[in-house]
Amino acid sequence: TLKDGELTLRAKSRGRDAAKQELVALAQPHTPIQAVQVAHVACEDEAQQLAKALAPQFGVAQGSIPIVETGMALATHGGPGTLGFAVIEQAR
Repeated sequence: TLKDGELTLRAKSRGRDAAKQELVALAQPHTPIQAVQVAHVACEDEAQQLAKALAPQFGVAQGSIPIVETGMALATHGGPGTLGFAVIEQAR
């Protein structure tokens, strides 16, 4: 999790499928939203699947979620297969 410029371990999942399920579960407390984006390193198909799973959580169309390949810093530290999302919450 990256919050206020600090990167911390949110959870440890056993296996890739469990980790992807954890990502979707992390979306729940972040509604309503202004924007969401899925980021990946060399795993665009999985990024598309994540966007499909997140769309109903956030109440948006799957096609409205941008999917981008991460920048060099995250790619260097995470390596191929890195997958995540960023969200901007609506002010409450």
